[in-house]
Amino acid sequence: MKLFITGGTGFIGRPLCRALTQQGHELIVVTRHAQTPPPAGTRFVSWDHGQWEPALAEADGIINLAGESIAAHRWTPRQKLRLWESRVGLTHRLIEAL
Repeated sequence: MKLFITGGTGFIGRPLCRALTQQGHELIVVTRHAQTPPPAGTRFVSWDHGQWEPALAEADGIINLAGESIAAHRWTPRQKLRLWESRVGLTHRLIEAL
């Protein structure tokens, strides 16, 4: 199965991607910080350059793990907005693209 994954380079995403590729899945991982070269069975696409929307159309499924770290900063009103936008706003963008 070809899976489209946001947050695949994060704390939970890395081990999940490793397990999925070991099971034979092909992964499209959307990231702002592409690692080179990607692990076998994985292709990185960028959020920043519009690569992710066409890649989404190729996928059989979506796993959305992206989001601002909840423990990285004090929860000021500005940080709460960043948390919301990085999680809920991103989910809305994915739904609109679908």
